[in-house]
Amino acid sequence: MGVSAGGGSLRDVLLVSGGRGTSSRGTGLTWRSLKSVSGTTDAVDPQGHFFPAKLALSLSLFKLLMAIFMVALGALALILHATLSNLGVGLWAGAVVGLCGFLGVCASRRPYAHVYVVSFMCVAILCLASSGLLIILSATAWARDNHLPTAVFIEQETQEEVEVLGEVLLGRPA
Repeated sequence: MGVSAGGGSLRDVLLVSGGRGTSSRGTGLTWRSLKSVSGTTDAVDPQGHFFPAKLALSLSLFKLLMAIFMVALGALALILHATLSNLGVGLWAGAVVGLCGFLGVCASRRPYAHVYVVSFMCVAILCLASSGLLIILSATAWARDNHLPTAVFIEQETQEEVEVLGEVLLGRPA
């Protein structure tokens, strides 16, 4: 009922070890036997620490993609002079998310280097905070932009905006 290199189940491994944890004789529950039973290539080091490298890589690549969108939409809000766009929340929150994605890629490539893993986890917490702040400020700006007057006078022939009686406040939704 032992565990071979390619087979066996986790139940078999636990039954062989008797639920005692690790065995020094090479039989029972060890980090190598768990890795061979689970069939995954995620990082399990000799101390028994587990880091899901494939999941971290895929989520980090998604974070890098979202960082590009956040920076692009933050720049677009600045160009359109949206409410609260002068704070540049999309730009700096996108930079934090991009840094988190980069560290996640580094951590997934070298999961035994604990510096990458710990820095990825710490920046992930900052990423959550900055993304939450981005959502709050964007919702606030969106609510303010909806209450601005949105009357725009357009010339019939050229289809361009026309100023009437001096400067007219043109409020466009961000």
